[in-house]
Amino acid sequence: MLLDAINAVAQGKSFIQPDLVLDFFETRNLFSILTRREKEVINLIGEELTNEQIAEKLKIKINTLENYVSIIYDKLGCKDRASLLEKIR
Repeated sequence: MLLDAINAVAQGKSFIQPDLVLDFFETRNLFSILTRREKEVINLIGEELTNEQIAEKLKIKINTLENYVSIIYDKLGCKDRASLLEKIR
């Protein structure tokens, strides 16, 4: 694989490790099922904000945020915040 990368670059081409391409498309497909608001929530979770901080930032009630988080877990097949963070990083 290293030789393939060197040859590609020497020819002025780009080289991306094949398993990274698959990870990229899997992640892209995952996020395509989320709404804009769900993506906002995920980004704020990624910033390691608490539910209270996220609700305040989005100007929504904590119950509404908890519903969003629950829906996100269901859509992405996560059981908790740690597994969600692992999936998005």
